[in-house]
Amino acid sequence: MMKPLVYFCLILVHVLNVHTLALTVPSRTSIRIKNTVTTSVASNTHLEAVPSTLIWTASHVVAGSAGAVFVIPATKPGGWYRNISLPTWTPPDRIFAPVWTTLYSMMGISVARIHNLVGIKSIPVLLWLFHLSMNLLWAPVFFKKQMLRTGQAINITLLTTLAMIIPQFYALDKASAILLLPYMCWATFATFLNGNICKRNPTDKYGYNNAKFQAGLIQLQQKASEYAFS
Repeated sequence: MMKPLVYFCLILVHVLNVHTLALTVPSRTSIRIKNTVTTSVASNTHLEAVPSTLIWTASHVVAGSAGAVFVIPATKPGGWYRNISLPTWTPPDRIFAPVWTTLYSMMGISVARIHNLVGIKSIPVLLWLFHLSMNLLWAPVFFKKQMLRTGQAINITLLTTLAMIIPQFYALDKASAILLLPYMCWATFATFLNGNICKRNPTDKYGYNNAKFQAGLIQLQQKASEYAFS
């Protein structure tokens, strides 16, 4: 009687041990599924981050390049910008395109990194979007409207907001702040240049200056030429 009972207990213990191992140790299939899900989530995270960086960078470069429609007519030979008084340390035209393309690319990468961390509705990103709108406004104000003093006011706004943005970016991601330092240097130089141009070409109380005079003179010459050959 005892032998069958002992055998039964041994068999029961063996069965329970097998089921316990099955419950506590994950199967190869479950491990594969878990690894697949983890890899998929990680891959999706990287895939989402890469397009975000590309979108931010491309949008900055494209938006910045749009200002060329105002800059090129004014700075080409015979344009009003070449007919006003400029300081001797004014940079040559050929460096502006590569410099700004590089800066806008670095700006886009910088804000993309912050966006990926805190989102588009965060204070640092919203402040940056305001800053960028001021940046893009400068070209039509200065080169299209010849509003030299307003352009200088925009430059001062850019430096002020940038001084607020860089520390916020640095607190979240050091690389993002470092990427903005070359832009900070260039914006500072541009502010000094704009200020010097304002002094050399003063604006009267009616908002009229030598830049507007030169731009108006060129338009009159163009109309006279069209009338002569019509």
